[in-house]
Amino acid sequence: MIQSIQLASGARIILETVANTDVASIGLWQLSGSRDEGDREAGYTHFLEHMLFKGTSKRSAYQIAQAVERVGGYLNAFTEKEVTCFYCTLPGDSIDLAVDVLTDMYFSSLLDEQELQKEKAVIVNEIKTIEDNPEEKGQQIYLESLWNSHPLSRKITGEVHQVEAIDKRRLLDFYKGRYSPSTTVITASGKIDADRLKARLARAFASNGGGKAPGQRSLPVTRLQWQAVPDKFGNQLSLFHRDRRVLSRPGVQHPVRRIHELPPVPAFAGGPGVVLLRIFLPHLLHRRFTLDDLCKHDPLAAARPRGSDQPGVGPAA
Repeated sequence: MIQSIQLASGARIILETVANTDVASIGLWQLSGSRDEGDREAGYTHFLEHMLFKGTSKRSAYQIAQAVERVGGYLNAFTEKEVTCFYCTLPGDSIDLAVDVLTDMYFSSLLDEQELQKEKAVIVNEIKTIEDNPEEKGQQIYLESLWNSHPLSRKITGEVHQVEAIDKRRLLDFYKGRYSPSTTVITASGKIDADRLKARLARAFASNGGGKAPGQRSLPVTRLQWQAVPDKFGNQLSLFHRDRRVLSRPGVQHPVRRIHELPPVPAFAGGPGVVLLRIFLPHLLHRRFTLDDLCKHDPLAAARPRGSDQPGVGPAA
């Protein structure tokens, strides 16, 4: 049975005891992600996720890793556009250790200056690695074209120059302003004593206050509508923008019917438009398309000045 409890501190707990297992998993979910960053905070959420592993007032970075790994556990984290999660999986008998380590990282990280400078190089390398991944690059082009300058269109990592400009004072202010019980959901499942864990979490979160919830999130404006249409032979794929063919296999001439009734792409990350591109981009690349071709034929990128909100004009249908 799944239990959901609101603590007096404002944190919410979601628990499920699982029989016939010796393992437990627990996660701290911060209810803000890269879309909640201000214009001068791009990349802060992801950078902070990395820094929370770099030492607290009680533990060094080595001691954080050692505490979990010596009992056979696994500790990690990830940043998304709307949430940040820190999680640990380990033997159920060591769940108190997981709570202690996670809450220590979550509320008491030092953001050491030397570690901060070293982590900049790590994240810059991560950004460059993503740039070399055609699937990731294609999805980023799609999001930027779809939502223009809306926060959902930004890279979770931020750009290289934004990461290099991060300083400790501003990052610390960002940290203290975001991480609080009221903006946290704790999930746990596996071999756990639910009542004991609730009491342990209530004590851990009662002593940590501050922070505030992200401001009101603005909705993105749907700007593009894409659809892949096979030809009459079933093997020719074309990408359509509204009622114009903007990308198709070169060297093939055939009539292209206009598309007048395309459903709008839902205004959230991971909608069918994103799935469409992720599925068909490798296919298009296989047919001798490159990402440069995609940019060249993209009506937004090729046919209007950068920063303009006016739709581009693609090749005539």
